[in-house]
Amino acid sequence: MFSDAGVSCFVVGTRDGDVVAFDGAGAERWRTALGGPISTWPTVADVPGRGLSILVATESGNIACLSPDGVVRWCSEMESSATEYNSVGLARANGAAVAIVTDRSGRVSAFDCDGRSVWRFAARPEPECRRRHPGRGGSRRALTPGQAGFCEFAEIDQSLDKV
Repeated sequence: MFSDAGVSCFVVGTRDGDVVAFDGAGAERWRTALGGPISTWPTVADVPGRGLSILVATESGNIACLSPDGVVRWCSEMESSATEYNSVGLARANGAAVAIVTDRSGRVSAFDCDGRSVWRFAARPEPECRRRHPGRGGSRRALTPGQAGFCEFAEIDQSLDKV
């Protein structure tokens, strides 16, 4: 939620790649195209040096910062796309702030208030997800990298006897 010209508003992302602001009555206040489907929820935050901002990540692999009136302040590339399982937010420490975003490859990335990449962390390194696990009915399964930064079980080809 944020205020646009004194009117309380909320924002959503669309499958068409738009960020849309609505007022409490459901009237559209503005619409901004980011060029890739948006399935993460936008975050509204007070960004130091920028003021009230809307942070949003796209399935095409971008993170953007918009003003409360929908103007794109910056748009930066991530290493992977963001899905409905990922999130974007703002983290503050010692008077500074960074936009934090998770991606479908299991990374957490930070961007400064001008959209420059600051750091990345592999929250789910691939080798740690490869663990053998017995399946039901005698089949064998392995924990393998899945979508949205999570591990998932996959059947193992027993003739190969490896993951």
